[in-house]
Amino acid sequence: EGIRLENVNVSADITASGAGGLDTGAEGANTWYYVWAITNNTGTSTNGLLSTSSTSPTLPSGFTKKRRVGAVRNDGASNFLNFAQEGNTCNYNLAYATPLWGGRDTSWTTIDCSSLIPSTSRRGFFRLAGIVKYGTDNTPFNISLRPSVTGGGSTLTMNLRNNDTTH
Repeated sequence: EGIRLENVNVSADITASGAGGLDTGAEGANTWYYVWAITNNTGTSTNGLLSTSSTSPTLPSGFTKKRRVGAVRNDGASNFLNFAQEGNTCNYNLAYATPLWGGRDTSWTTIDCSSLIPSTSRRGFFRLAGIVKYGTDNTPFNISLRPSVTGGGSTLTMNLRNNDTTH
């Protein structure tokens, strides 16, 4: 927005309001928050800002310019997910997700990934593993991926299925 800032170090506290905090309202659980670097007209005052808006945060008084620099998400207990951002890549360290836990699915199953990837992302990378036990015997299990047939827009999806039809 017409100003070049270098070596900016800002932070934002979700429990605070305005510059250095949340732009409006109070923290909600299971919510994406977009991280903004904000400044005044001359670039002499900088701060961080969190907002649920990916395009138009409410700027605090005295701040006129903004740049979205990332996105973070909290869980159901309002704890931010463990992440590391390097440049424009954000990596979340999720211990595990169990989309097909306790059951069997031999057809394509759509899994909504919008809680793992913000709607502003252009791509996502996943590491998958499958462990299945059938009674006391191991059941052959294969995971395969394909592009979502019904996904699109702001909902990112992946499809997987158990390719074994013998059990």
